[in-house]
Amino acid sequence: MQQMKSFLKNRAVLTILAIVMVWGSLTFALAPRANACPPNEVDTTYYTDASKTVECGYRIISCGCHVYSEGCHTAYFTTDSFPCF
Repeated sequence: MQQMKSFLKNRAVLTILAIVMVWGSLTFALAPRANACPPNEVDTTYYTDASKTVECGYRIISCGCHVYSEGCHTAYFTTDSFPCF
């Protein structure tokens, strides 16, 4: 017990311990989140209005987790999916 008290009184040890704890907390907080690839390729087509006659953009999420997107993204869209082989 006495050894532990004298160990904790050492400023250098406490400083290193604090640095390690802060570094570990930041590493855990900033680590990227894992996202699984979808089992299907998802194709989304965006339209200018609710009539869904004029296309204005698209987004494709491929089986390899690549996202291709161009044009506008609106509340009016259709989605198709195709199985990954």
